[in-house]
Amino acid sequence: MPQCSYTAPDLTSFCQLDDLGLTVVGPHLTGERAVLLCRPVEPDDWCHRCGCQGSPRDSVVCELAHVAFGWRPTILRVRLRRHRCTGCGHVWRQDLIRAASPRSCLSGGALRWALEAPVVNHLSMTRIAAALDVAWNTANHAVLAEGQRLLIDQPSRLDGFTGFKAATTEELPAAAAVMDPFHVIRLAGDALDVCRRRVQVSLHGSRGRKHHPLHQNRRTLHAGADLLTDKQQGRLDALFADDRHVEFEATWGVYQTMIAAYRTRSRTEGKKVMTRLIDAIGTAVAISLVEVATLGRTLTKRRDDVLAFFDHIGSSNGPTEAIHGRLEHLRGTALGFRTLTHYIARSLLEAGGFRPDPHPGL
Repeated sequence: MPQCSYTAPDLTSFCQLDDLGLTVVGPHLTGERAVLLCRPVEPDDWCHRCGCQGSPRDSVVCELAHVAFGWRPTILRVRLRRHRCTGCGHVWRQDLIRAASPRSCLSGGALRWALEAPVVNHLSMTRIAAALDVAWNTANHAVLAEGQRLLIDQPSRLDGFTGFKAATTEELPAAAAVMDPFHVIRLAGDALDVCRRRVQVSLHGSRGRKHHPLHQNRRTLHAGADLLTDKQQGRLDALFADDRHVEFEATWGVYQTMIAAYRTRSRTEGKKVMTRLIDAIGTAVAISLVEVATLGRTLTKRRDDVLAFFDHIGSSNGPTEAIHGRLEHLRGTALGFRTLTHYIARSLLEAGGFRPDPHPGL
């Protein structure tokens, strides 16, 4: 065994509190849990309003769940000094933003561990909550919120269709990019749903109740106009007779035109219908038709890929989606991909955001 040097015990470094801006004052260990009394490293004694120096007033204690050591829950009891400004009289307490998010009962270290645990250790959310000694909802909501912030809310993290297109162009330069009808209709369907909810909220103050016409017909509105029964058509006629639904009716018309373009018997005629639609909604659109304008910009950007479908008979993304679905199933079975929490944790690890847990005993 190679020679190594030993230093005096440093509980702050051992518990990974350096990056949280905390230092350990003293521990209290029991058979059920470990409690570490901590204090912030930074004094934070200058007024946040006028900039004058404050005088100590009293202190408060904030408790944070931290990474469990040996499956024994670890609690950080952080003593925060409160100050009163000698100039304006403003009272504040030391900032804890480095250690935890506002209104969070999990430390930054605990949150990182909770994000890694589903993938690295294949733990369920129930087991994670028990290790942190918090409620299941508390752990689950914290993990999802952090994953949403770090992964889903980052525009540069995922690149939609264009990422696949760029990779295909690089590997298969002679291949023609074709945007599958399923994805094109899905874009229009999403715009229809967003518009329906927006109009619903503006009229009734909620996303929908069973007696609201827009909410009642939400599934019928996604059906092709040529497939509607007389009863369904009558309900939609009554819905669109209300002038308050005119914005939604216009969006529904765009959705139906797109469906009709793909259902024409002649690919040439279908391409003409789609071309006219893209030209119409890709330029001047009424300000009130927010969703149609967004859809128009997307279709204009992917115009060549959308129209390429009508030139390449038999092209379909179905086989690719089937293979991708099978791969996702196998990956989920082997790596514990079961919920959005597992997906977020795995994606963060793949992105290199976190390293495996340095405590193999956890």
